[in-house]
Amino acid sequence: MSISPTDAESARRRQIVDGLLANKQSALEALYCELNNLRYLFQRHLGPDDAQNQYHEFILELAATISHGQLKCPDALYGYARVMAHRKVNDAQTKRLRK
Repeated sequence: MSISPTDAESARRRQIVDGLLANKQSALEALYCELNNLRYLFQRHLGPDDAQNQYHEFILELAATISHGQLKCPDALYGYARVMAHRKVNDAQTKRLRK
């Protein structure tokens, strides 16, 4: 059983990706809101002190990779973002351990 996005979700993701490719500020804001639930991943693994900064950095890095054409299919936005978020959390945890 596969879960496919609804037409509305697909259109929203396409609009965000197209907006980022066109360097629109509104697309960055939409991306921030669209992936807000990933903020809890950062809070759970990094704690409230680092979570906000790491989440913000993650959104900026994700937007940059999308604007450079790294995301080929807008419907893969959430999966792509989750992988990047997990890597960002792992990197932050590794840096903590090295201190």
